[in-house]
Amino acid sequence: MDDFLASVQGLEPGEKVELFELDLNGAGYDVKIYWTPSRQDGLTLKWRGKDYVSRPIMFSGSKKSAQDKPSEPTLSVSNIDTGGYSLLEQYNELLGAKMTRWTTFTKFLDTFLDGTVNPNANGLATYLPEIWLIEQLSDSDPTVIQWRLKSPLDFRDKQLPGRRAYSGICTRNYRVWNGTSFDYPAVKACPYAGSTYFKRDGTTTLAPALDECTFDLEGCNLRFPGQDLPGWFFPGLRRVG
Repeated sequence: MDDFLASVQGLEPGEKVELFELDLNGAGYDVKIYWTPSRQDGLTLKWRGKDYVSRPIMFSGSKKSAQDKPSEPTLSVSNIDTGGYSLLEQYNELLGAKMTRWTTFTKFLDTFLDGTVNPNANGLATYLPEIWLIEQLSDSDPTVIQWRLKSPLDFRDKQLPGRRAYSGICTRNYRVWNGTSFDYPAVKACPYAGSTYFKRDGTTTLAPALDECTFDLEGCNLRFPGQDLPGWFFPGLRRVG
């Protein structure tokens, strides 16, 4: 951090770079995307062990104020290669994904621009990251894809819990046998990938086609014995009144 402060305050701080991380977990996908608009040659920038792919990006509308309502900036990404359309189709328009915007200097990256290892790489040398959630697809055409963002601290018009809560019913989606292998849901998937199969009555079976979850605490315990249960249910929930 001392090196970073010295760079910022010095007469020649070096070339600044922007790095964008999109975490799609909030959209229901175990996927992370890394982009940077700071390299124009189509190659990547490596930082913190991750490769940030070159892509034209514009981030605008962010402002800090203690009096105004939370700002709603926009993220615009080039769609010249139709890559933006692919993301919309694959990942439900990225709605709910978390965007983190990092700003650092080239001399702190893992590698130099020619690809050689940087002995002075520093993953802690960065301005404070900006974190936003993708709220809405606001525009899409053959040249650009644009989303409206919101602060993760913006609780306007929100209720708790954020999803419908059931005391004994898990709302995850379970895998399905397709005849040769299991198909795992792209959204809200149960993480169970074991080779022990259970029928609805809780007994084991050698037939994967009969593997069927009961979507409750008992079914989850069978599949994750002695572990923290990943089921989306609330056993302690009780009706009041």
